[in-house]
Amino acid sequence: MYPSILLSLVFSIIISSYINGQLNFEISGFYSLLPFVNTYFEGSSYGAVPIYLINNGIMWTLVWEIRLYISIPILDFFNKYLANKLFLILICVVVTFIIRCCGFISDQSSSFIMLFIIGFLASAIKSYTLTNQPSKIIAITFVCIAFSLFNNGRIYNFYSVFIFLPVFLTMVYEYKIWSFLKFNSFQYLGMISFSLYLYHGCFQYLFSEKITNPYLWLIISTLLLSVLMPFIYKSIEVQLSDKIKYKLLR
Repeated sequence: MYPSILLSLVFSIIISSYINGQLNFEISGFYSLLPFVNTYFEGSSYGAVPIYLINNGIMWTLVWEIRLYISIPILDFFNKYLANKLFLILICVVVTFIIRCCGFISDQSSSFIMLFIIGFLASAIKSYTLTNQPSKIIAITFVCIAFSLFNNGRIYNFYSVFIFLPVFLTMVYEYKIWSFLKFNSFQYLGMISFSLYLYHGCFQYLFSEKITNPYLWLIISTLLLSVLMPFIYKSIEVQLSDKIKYKLLR
């Protein structure tokens, strides 16, 4: 992740400097922009323009991805001693609920954790029920709807995210409504999606500041993203990342 993240941050700083008319680079400020396992400082800026306005505030989600990558080996370690994957997932749910109730994490943070856990749960359900049984999914859907009613009107809530479980199940069972994702165009879009995620805000911010017509700057930024993102994906995400992994693992 980090080669692409670093390059996107450098690009954000260049745009910020261009808009402000001056370069104000500080290594401490650049460090504060990087997503780590703990957090990052969203308000960090270069000049008068906060970086989160330029890159569309995308770094906070990367913090949670990094936390997921770190937790997977830990979960795999415990999974070796538990024959039932559903039991391990239940433990994760209970632990998340307890640390939320004790105030160690916010209700919103617990919902982010639960989104990952629910994804694992959907995969585990398929492994135990290989046949596609709509009746079971309908029953799970009603249970999730009932459970999500405890959300007190909040979107990111420990309970509200359970409503995504039926959606995830339709994906893991490959329902026909998702068959369009198998088209080559969508497969290719999926490959470059991370680069699009990192850079789309940069291009849109740059051209929205220089072009008053919203339709024009949207068209120009979309065209440039379409041309440059495949190149960045191949050169940074694939080639450079493979070289780094090879040097680290050899």
